[in-house]
Amino acid sequence: MQHRPDTSVRSRKRVSAAVAAVVLAITLAPTSAAQAEPASYDWNLGDDTARITLVTGDQVTIKATDGKASPKITPAPGRESVPIHISNHDGNLYVIPADAGPLIAAGTLDRRLFDVTTLVEQGYADEDRADIPLIVRTGNDLATTTDARPLGGLGLVAAEQPKAFAVDFWEQVTGARVGTLAAGVDEIWLDGRRTVSLDSSVPQIGAPEAWEAGYTGDGVTVAVLDTGIDVDHPDVADRIVGSQDFTGTDIGDRVGHGTHVAATIAGTGDASDGKYTGVAPDTDLLIGKVCADVGCEESAILSGMQWAAESGATAVNVSLGGFDSPEIDPLEQAVADLTEQYGTLFVVSAGNSGGNQMVESPGSATDALTVGAVDRNDELAEFSSRGPRIGDFALKPDITAPGVDIVAARAAGTEMGEPVGDRYVAASGTSMATPHVVGAVALLSQQHPDWTGAELKAALMGSAAPNPDLLVHEQGAGRVDAAAAVGQQLTAQPASLSAGLFEWPQEDVEPVDKTVTYHNPTEEAVTLNLEVSGVGPDGTPVTGVFGLDGDTVEVPARGEAEVVVTIDPSGDLPAGNYGGTILAASDLHTVSTPVLAVLEPESYDLTVTAVGRDGEAPEGGFGLTLMSVNDSDVYISAWFEETEGTLRVPVGEYHSEVTVYGGLGDDETLSKIVRPAMSHTEAADWAVDASDAQPIVVDIDAPDVTQRAGFFGYVREFAWGSYQSMMLADDFGSLFTAVDGPAAPEGSVTTEASGHWKDSNGATFYDVGLAEPGLTDGFTSELTESDFAAVDITIRSQHDGSQSELIWWLEGPLGGYGFGTEVDTPSTLTGHHNLDDYWTWRGEFSQNVVNDDDVFSVTQEFIGPFDHEAGETHEQVWNSGIFGPGFAAVGTGMHRDGTRLEIGMPLFSGPGLHQTGYSAVDSGRTALYQGDELIGEFDHVDYGTINGLPEEEREYRLVIEADRSTVSTVSTSIAYEWTFTFSAEDPEPTLLAVRMAPQGLDEYNRAEVGEPVTIPVTVDSTGTGEVDRCDLSVEVSFDGGHTWEVVEVDDGAITVTAESAGSVSLRSNATDEAGNSVSQTVIDAYLVA
Repeated sequence: MQHRPDTSVRSRKRVSAAVAAVVLAITLAPTSAAQAEPASYDWNLGDDTARITLVTGDQVTIKATDGKASPKITPAPGRESVPIHISNHDGNLYVIPADAGPLIAAGTLDRRLFDVTTLVEQGYADEDRADIPLIVRTGNDLATTTDARPLGGLGLVAAEQPKAFAVDFWEQVTGARVGTLAAGVDEIWLDGRRTVSLDSSVPQIGAPEAWEAGYTGDGVTVAVLDTGIDVDHPDVADRIVGSQDFTGTDIGDRVGHGTHVAATIAGTGDASDGKYTGVAPDTDLLIGKVCADVGCEESAILSGMQWAAESGATAVNVSLGGFDSPEIDPLEQAVADLTEQYGTLFVVSAGNSGGNQMVESPGSATDALTVGAVDRNDELAEFSSRGPRIGDFALKPDITAPGVDIVAARAAGTEMGEPVGDRYVAASGTSMATPHVVGAVALLSQQHPDWTGAELKAALMGSAAPNPDLLVHEQGAGRVDAAAAVGQQLTAQPASLSAGLFEWPQEDVEPVDKTVTYHNPTEEAVTLNLEVSGVGPDGTPVTGVFGLDGDTVEVPARGEAEVVVTIDPSGDLPAGNYGGTILAASDLHTVSTPVLAVLEPESYDLTVTAVGRDGEAPEGGFGLTLMSVNDSDVYISAWFEETEGTLRVPVGEYHSEVTVYGGLGDDETLSKIVRPAMSHTEAADWAVDASDAQPIVVDIDAPDVTQRAGFFGYVREFAWGSYQSMMLADDFGSLFTAVDGPAAPEGSVTTEASGHWKDSNGATFYDVGLAEPGLTDGFTSELTESDFAAVDITIRSQHDGSQSELIWWLEGPLGGYGFGTEVDTPSTLTGHHNLDDYWTWRGEFSQNVVNDDDVFSVTQEFIGPFDHEAGETHEQVWNSGIFGPGFAAVGTGMHRDGTRLEIGMPLFSGPGLHQTGYSAVDSGRTALYQGDELIGEFDHVDYGTINGLPEEEREYRLVIEADRSTVSTVSTSIAYEWTFTFSAEDPEPTLLAVRMAPQGLDEYNRAEVGEPVTIPVTVDSTGTGEVDRCDLSVEVSFDGGHTWEVVEVDDGAITVTAESAGSVSLRSNATDEAGNSVSQTVIDAYLVA
């Protein structure tokens, strides 16, 4: 991958001060192969679970529990011995196998392919799609992929890699030597998804004055690459001259974003009697749909860009973006290539991330006209991303436009923004600012039809209206001014100047000269008076930093003239961003050019030399991470292929670590050397020898057990938050650690070690969680049987031919780790876990089925925390009916925010008080009523949203129905109805749940014909736990719910005797003293044989 020149390591703004807590886990295959039959289901497990298959074939499963992301890792077959480095910072969890790290370091493999947080957010979880979308620069035949297609003339191939064969793809595209790709494969990217980022705003940019001058965009064609368009909306219906779908759906807009953007450019205002007319209402629109309902795939964007340029669009509106990096990604490269080939101007939103150095890609492309957002007072919108650009500190954004509360056309049936009547909607974002600029381009292009995109960009930037209270890296040239643009003829190129980063110390730095060329297309020579002004990082004026080689310049008729701009930071100046404005003016013409220079704070080189455990260069390279002890904004991470690497590091106190990747194949190792107290005040060398790292040894005094997985790492606490660093391997024998230099402050670091051991037949396992204060050179612990609590585990079955996964995870103050093992269903086994004041233990169970060689979780249960004692034996029963709603442990599964209600109920919980459960279903319905009036509904039982609730207190009925007859043999059909009262001010309703725990069922949840079954019955409440006083009735059916008979509740239990084989169905009604009620019908609650 190409890189921009990078003269210093950037300090990256953190999303939050504290790193999110995380639970890490690994899944181990069963000792003997579990048997499962293929099945087909409509998966409705909800948003609490997501599994991601990495491009290496390794799998990461994330479960959301108690507000924590809970990943577990399943190595691909044959990759069990590949160590994995795990880090959690900026709220993103990275899982990077050792053989992928060097490729990321070399810039040939996209790091996003291992950012599991982003992969889930972008809809690339296994539940969402069965393949990994890729963009590859290659001339090879990608044999394992499907739908491989060249992306125009960009030299790229988009392809989908089926996840079932991801490990085969990885073997095909990687070279024989670690850190190399196979011959003919140059670069691999994730085909990621970018996110889509008038009555007063149109006059604000001077469009009416341009109209009066005769410029309305007539004869100009622009393209909009977005979510499609409502072709029937009166404001845009007559403006569309061409369209193309690149998402595999249709051109229709089911989000509303694309219609709003298109109407901001060229809306006629027909549905508002002209009130909401766009900037250039006579402009022709090409509509390219590159964004589906869940995001914008980069391959679709690339195809759309090519199509728009080839179709002759003067400008292309790209109101979307994603995280930028110093590498030049495919979208940025496409902007450069298509601009050069076709002269097209790509107008791109800066992004809505706010903060410095947060301009998104492809707005980060040099040739793009990148747009930030201002409000109606030309104040910068809080969300508008600022520059400088990542890597080379170039000036971005280029220009601003109104982007706050913009009213434009509303696509029919969409809910984006705040509705303004039926036909319009108000929305905010740099997405809304960008089409204002595209409209201005259309006005200007009508006046100058022969101008290229670069000339149009220069004219708009040169005529923009800067806000004197904003810095250039916030606003670029200033707010677009269409009236000024069509009123002047002269332009300056380049439209902005970037001097980049001046390394510290600046006293002896040589000044840098940049040239601005003024172009005069008129028939008369023009003399321009020149001025330059500058401000420092705090906005106060500075002198001497920016200078000119003259006070005036004469630009000949139909000619050009050059002016040399000198940037001289050699004075005693504080570090930061210095912005200047070059003003060239005559009586008729005014052209302004922004300029940016960045002064590095006091910094010195840090050179790290690393050797492997064998004394040679590490075969897998090494990673270096530094984070400021005092400043959450300073986080530096780099990866080096060779034995030496140098970084430019600001003066400060740092926590730092080096991870050395050694060995190949079965000999792969990870050695982590941590320097927790590094004072960086001068140029320094750090020699790292992986052989100094000591082994990690945990011995368990138990017969016939072998370690199957282990995590080792630490958590470091800072005043601003925390950092977590982990290593994972199939056993501790390949992991090593050492401390270099002074210790961290007492109490600020905790070393954590956890592992999973089991015997040869898989019937007995030991899970261990250990913690020690501080960092350690190596780690040693010995455990005996007396350190463990033993648990006799019974796993029942809900589905023939299925297999199960049992996970125990341990949680500490900041998160934890866990281990899972696949077991047959039904089965029994014995687990052991140690006890430690630092940790608590929880359990999770999933019953899975195999479908087309893939494994799907169809039911899930959760228990915890465990209340166990060391030296004692306890019991756990999983997958045991009767399955129904259960709230005591997790709450209602509902969240109300004003008039919006989110619903995701635990509908299939086991009978235990602290058990909660979920299930896939074949079909379902969720509906909310107020009396007999339907407020809202959706046709599933996943997480869903209902809008439009009145804010005042009202009584509601929530009805949920589901069928899962192909998923489970018990609780095959359920119907629940709750009555409760709540309001916007009191959003936590009291819901009841009737829990039934039949005694004496066998491993398939069956009772015996003719035998009485005692079923304890309790009523739980989300408000108080178990309800002592309520009206309760229970009915039983022996014919699948066709006929019912009342059964007496005696001393908290009912007794049911089935006289023939089949099933028992149960129906219950409960009402508490406050009037809250529940009606539960469970068909096939348990079986009879």
